[in-house]
Amino acid sequence: MATTQEQARRPEVHRQTPYGIFLAVMTVFALINSAVLAVNWLYPFVSDLQIQMVDILLWIDLFFVTLFLADWLHSLARAESRMRYLFGQRPFRSLPYGTIEFFGCLPFSFFFRFLRLARLRRIGWGWADLTPRSLYRAVLESRAESAVLITAIVTFLVIALGSIAILYFELDQPFSTIDNAEDAFWWAIVTITTVGYGDAVPFTLEGRVVGVITMIVGIGIFGVVAGSLAGALTYGRDKRAASRADTAAIVDEVAQLREEIRELREALGVKPLER
Repeated sequence: MATTQEQARRPEVHRQTPYGIFLAVMTVFALINSAVLAVNWLYPFVSDLQIQMVDILLWIDLFFVTLFLADWLHSLARAESRMRYLFGQRPFRSLPYGTIEFFGCLPFSFFFRFLRLARLRRIGWGWADLTPRSLYRAVLESRAESAVLITAIVTFLVIALGSIAILYFELDQPFSTIDNAEDAFWWAIVTITTVGYGDAVPFTLEGRVVGVITMIVGIGIFGVVAGSLAGALTYGRDKRAASRADTAAIVDEVAQLREEIRELREALGVKPLER
């Protein structure tokens, strides 16, 4: 178990929170995405389908860049010492994880992308004492936040995998309106949000199956979000009501104790306490 001094020397971490879980999952996805892009860099894909798939992965990487850069700015703003966050606890003697994470946000090279491994180390510090019970408690105490972040992960996966699948089945098909990565992403987003403009539609049987799955997931996602928010509001209201009831019970109990003490002092012939 980490000591208090060790924890004080560590940079800002997300300790066993729903957002910490979300960040760890997205970091793993980003590293997998970077690994696939690295394979394409070492052994370039040549077919039109493979090239379009790489474009989808680059769009996904841009999403990770935006997410990680926003988290880096948030961590920098909350750091007790920005200089220590950027340059390490002891400059030139300890690793500057803040600076490493910043370069890991940049999409300019594969070396920068794999610097995102540093994020797992920082998140791992906050999870050193993680147990299933503490994880369950953290999720239960923030049910609305947990539901929203889980929904965000599911939404990301459905959009990413749905765009890849629809492009795989629809590319170069007769009468197809989905011809590139941008079309595939657009179709996945408007389908999961159940908007359905109709400008990009699947024509193959496999593509329509992907569309049905995406629409069903989209309907479920918005239902979960609405239910979670309503449940969070109800939970907060019930918790405040229970707190007021507990306070009133304590006040009544204190009043009864005071009355018993007064009667006991009178029985013993002791003068009452002056207020």
